[in-house]
Amino acid sequence: LCWVCLGCLVKERCYPEGIEIHEEKSSVPLQNLLDHTLTRLFETFEFDSNMNLDEMYKDLNFLCKWGCDGSSGHSEYHQTFNDQNITDSSVFLFSLVPLRLTGISKISKNNTILWKNPTPSSTRYCRPIKFMFNKETVETTKNEVQKLEKEIAELKPLKLNINNNVVSIIYTMVMTMVDGKVINTLTGSSSQACFICKCNPTNMNNLDQMHKFQINEDNLKYGLSILHAWIKFLECTLHIAYKLESAPTTKRTTVEQKILISEKKKEIQSRLWEELGLKVDRVVQSMGTSNTGNVARRFFKNPEKVSEITRVDVHLIHRFSIILAVISSGHEINYERFDEYSKETAKLYVKLYNWYRMPPSVHKILIHGSLTIKYALVPIGQLSEEAQESRNKDYIRFREHHSRISSRINTNTDFLTSF
Repeated sequence: LCWVCLGCLVKERCYPEGIEIHEEKSSVPLQNLLDHTLTRLFETFEFDSNMNLDEMYKDLNFLCKWGCDGSSGHSEYHQTFNDQNITDSSVFLFSLVPLRLTGISKISKNNTILWKNPTPSSTRYCRPIKFMFNKETVETTKNEVQKLEKEIAELKPLKLNINNNVVSIIYTMVMTMVDGKVINTLTGSSSQACFICKCNPTNMNNLDQMHKFQINEDNLKYGLSILHAWIKFLECTLHIAYKLESAPTTKRTTVEQKILISEKKKEIQSRLWEELGLKVDRVVQSMGTSNTGNVARRFFKNPEKVSEITRVDVHLIHRFSIILAVISSGHEINYERFDEYSKETAKLYVKLYNWYRMPPSVHKILIHGSLTIKYALVPIGQLSEEAQESRNKDYIRFREHHSRISSRINTNTDFLTSF
């Protein structure tokens, strides 16, 4: 074989079987994708010739997180669709990230980690499951999630031959790579209410009444959407700062107060840019606003300076930064101490700014964060949706620079195999 042919054969081994390519969508059967991923991981392990995994461990489990996200404003290629109602300006993408392979030791009876993803929030191990040229609507989200959940329910254990011994490995999938929009769609919740306890906006700041709202423990499985938590805490702090001098006096904002709020917003935006190099609340074409995870991290990195610019209490900003850093750390968290600290932060928030209703995303972490951490299968920071969000940028880059544009089929084939 020539080097080119040999390279093609090696490249073919990198792809799972059963890839389906269509003009308007492409997908990989979940069973094939997981089997391929785990088989390739085992090829990187170095086993002792006398080692017998089946005799040393039982209940081998491969844990993965998965999720979906939609994006819009993409370039429309000069390629026709058979169905003229389809457009490639919007894409809906599903991905998964392997987290760890564990087994219970037959000697010590302890749960042992045999492999762990060193970068669970990176796109390094993020594998595409399927994508389609479609908007992220309520109906599309429900239908596609339901289809994938059916595939998950039908997953079969993988049987591998290691040192002439057959090893059986089961799969566990957790849907945590999702944002608030997807969660609200799946739980039937309003964007203004908490999807865990259904607390409405009127009662968000009424901490003494929180016990009256019944917690739906099944909804804790979606995690904390950590990347979006940074952004929501940033926006909460900014909105308090904009209204700090004008809005607290009355329930309804007058025309004069709106003018003051607008002027204060421009002043804060200007100072944050000049003194910290941060562009906040700026409209970015096809991308929403300039409020990103990186902007939020830099914002909370210097509580003293941010407090000086926004005039929001420095202790509250400092507590926000600690809570966000803890849930993002990827390490085990003492959920009891976290609960105590977050509840104290919620009380400080209400004491200082009771006139500004706590956003549901902030409420979720301060009130229900500890319970979500307690029920998580792995440290909550490892369940972040950041890898899924980053795939939107990869989609643009791979499609533009790493795919043929001779036909829709070729473009989608090259795009899906570029990950």
